[in-house]
Amino acid sequence: MLMWIHCQIISDNPVIYNKIETFIKSAPCLFLQSEGAENNREQQIIFWDIDSKTIVHHDLEKHVRNGSVVIVISLFLPKDIILIRLGNEYRFSIGILTGQVSYTQFIEEISRIIDVQSKIKFPAD
Repeated sequence: MLMWIHCQIISDNPVIYNKIETFIKSAPCLFLQSEGAENNREQQIIFWDIDSKTIVHHDLEKHVRNGSVVIVISLFLPKDIILIRLGNEYRFSIGILTGQVSYTQFIEEISRIIDVQSKIKFPAD
């Protein structure tokens, strides 16, 4: 059985939006939900460009609590500054991509945060 993973892109930067959209459309099991669609869906991957859309802590907390994987993207801020701004409680709940990231690093970060989330939700006995 094929399982679709819903994705949401939060960005006002057309270059970033288009690159992430292209990645989602090329991945076999990822599905980009259309803009304006119901975004209360649980367990989705959210790509959040914090350079163009400010993170609202309440929204971030809601997404993390609902089991979503949040990938924070910034071309300007380093990872440690982003973690300070968000708070350490999100350290293991989000992935962070900064600067010019290669495609391989992009995939590795997405895989890492999904692995961390699955270990939190389904801990080994």
